Amino acid sequence: MSSQKQPSKSIVSAGANAKKKYENGNVEFVCRSCKVTEDIPKEVVEQFDMMDMGDPTDPPRFSCEKCGGEMLPVYYTSLHGITYKNPELKRSANL
Repeated sequence: MSSQKQPSKSIVSAGANAKKKYENGNVEFVCRSCKVTEDIPKEVVEQFDMMDMGDPTDPPRFSCEKCGGEMLPVYYTSLHGITYKNPELKRSANL
């Protein structure tokens, strides 16, 4: 029996919903400050990902239009093949 803590069902569900949006052409972003969510077209995120000369292990980020905070993707696979999964952001946005 593993002693590793399993993610809560709501976190798994939030990640699955974000992955569905991703497969339909949008990337769901959540503001770390105010928790507002925004769907950004995948092609826009990919263009910014391609232009970014920074660390490829860092996910693409946008500024929140509501508060100016940092927005991160809930689910996104970069052009470098790195998959970013942050379902806990979505869960905290629903609290």
